[in-house]
Amino acid sequence: MSFSATPIRFIAGVNPEPDETKQNTRHIIDGDNIRFYRGGVQKIGGHATEVVDTTIQGCPRSVLSFTDANNNTWTVIGTHLKLYAKQGSAVTNITPLQTSGATLGTDPLALISGDKTMTVTYTSHGLAVGDRIGMSGATHGTGGFAAANINVEHIVDTVPDANTFTVELAAVAPATDATEGGAAVVVKKEIAAGEKDAVAASGPWVGVPWTGLPYNIQTDTSLFIQPRIWWMDTFGDKWVGGAGNGGKCYQWDGDIAAAPTIITNAPDADWGWVEDAKLVTLLGNRVKNSNTGDFTDWTVSAASSAYEDDKEDATKLISRAYANGENLIFADEGNVFRMRWVGGTVKWLWEKVSDTVGIISPSGSIAVGGIIYIFAREGLYFYNGGILSPLPDNTLIRYMFDDLNITQRYKCFVWFNQKFNEVCFHYPVSIENDRCTIFSITEGHYTPRIIDRTAADTEGQASQFPVLADSDGILYQHEVGYNDSGDAMNAYCTVAYQALQNGKYQTFVEGMEPDLIQEGSLTISLYGKDRATNAGTLLESFAFPEAGGKIDCAHEARWRSWEFRNNTVDGFFRIGGMREFISQGSEF
Repeated sequence: MSFSATPIRFIAGVNPEPDETKQNTRHIIDGDNIRFYRGGVQKIGGHATEVVDTTIQGCPRSVLSFTDANNNTWTVIGTHLKLYAKQGSAVTNITPLQTSGATLGTDPLALISGDKTMTVTYTSHGLAVGDRIGMSGATHGTGGFAAANINVEHIVDTVPDANTFTVELAAVAPATDATEGGAAVVVKKEIAAGEKDAVAASGPWVGVPWTGLPYNIQTDTSLFIQPRIWWMDTFGDKWVGGAGNGGKCYQWDGDIAAAPTIITNAPDADWGWVEDAKLVTLLGNRVKNSNTGDFTDWTVSAASSAYEDDKEDATKLISRAYANGENLIFADEGNVFRMRWVGGTVKWLWEKVSDTVGIISPSGSIAVGGIIYIFAREGLYFYNGGILSPLPDNTLIRYMFDDLNITQRYKCFVWFNQKFNEVCFHYPVSIENDRCTIFSITEGHYTPRIIDRTAADTEGQASQFPVLADSDGILYQHEVGYNDSGDAMNAYCTVAYQALQNGKYQTFVEGMEPDLIQEGSLTISLYGKDRATNAGTLLESFAFPEAGGKIDCAHEARWRSWEFRNNTVDGFFRIGGMREFISQGSEF
């Protein structure tokens, strides 16, 4: 029997069911932890867990790095429970404090001579280890211990019981005193925790028309309880941000001794950002901004750049993206507006761009090279100054949106991988984000990935690698080696099923000659089936060593497919031009 060497061909990108059948595409039909780069397919870069000295509580939804006035670089992490500042491996809880506190009973403080531990009596305090508190009103007592050591912010160190907790002071007590502090000690707690998950209630729903698929989106935002998503930006050398949902606007200067403080005169906000030294906020359908260079001056006048207006054709403005001097302002009900600063008495020039392409979440856009990439509620879009257009040739559109958990859509986020010029769209199929679609700007193809990530550092000042967080509050540096935090990372791709003369004949497979760059053992598997709609059957798997060579086999199938898999520590593969040795069998 004569066997011919036939190239195994595929084009970049993944095109799985339900977007296309396993025979009617030239793309890869299945894969994970891979990327297409410069025409080939290879294992994606790995990730390493960042070492921290404090457990991050809550699910991170926002990460931003910035440099303060003292040239210290910080990574600020916002979870649904707390706000943290990270420098190196040191993590500090900087959650803002409530504006009012509880006055404790008389002399609620206990000190021990030569010790920094202070015990606080606070009936039914409800605090936990790691919580931040602010203390004021304490007076000194035994030994002239300075009240300034007490009337500061503290981190709860231990919680012996429901009525007491301890903190570590900056200085040791000069004497033991079990009844210290006076009658006016006030303790302020952190702002209340936010929601981890979205909660949807009954209300009007509409079908989105673009694809004709039933992607139903709730439009009555008053019936939707969203998860906590911190908005963050920098105003000069200060961090500014807020917990959204009509919360306060805060500023922080990089001093971990004090939590971020409320910005004087600033309005409450659902979202905010800084543009040309103006702090801009969104609340409901209202847009406001401060005077240039002063985020405490919100008085609107002809002599000031401060601004305030309600968008009558919007119900709730939730987010913003910026490129080429223009803002896109996204409304939760589907409207998109262009907002451009023109100054004078007009200040902002507004124009509606779309009333059908609604952004899927507040973190659902990113600007790269003057183009805004948008995770919309029925597809992936881009904006380059003209109209909103779908990203072309999306081979994953149904794979993404058929399974996307619409109730949890506010958790979706987008980030940019500069090293490979990729835009990454993360979304939930279960409750938390567990999938990602990677779009290559350079090559225009789409690759899926199964991965738990809930936020990414959009500035990247604190690391040379992209930093992302998972739903457990663990931070990772990405594009580091090819492992999963030191363990093997399972990467594979499956070639579309092929047949002789569109399945007219059986195919005898005598072998295959891989063309690979390879580190570690690679498992190569041959699948076959007789009917196009059948599931493939594993015919044989081969452990292909780094030394390479040719795979020999003897199998017959009408339709055939090859899978390539690496699941070894430090393993890597890049596939080039492969050949299989086949011959025509009997007519089917």
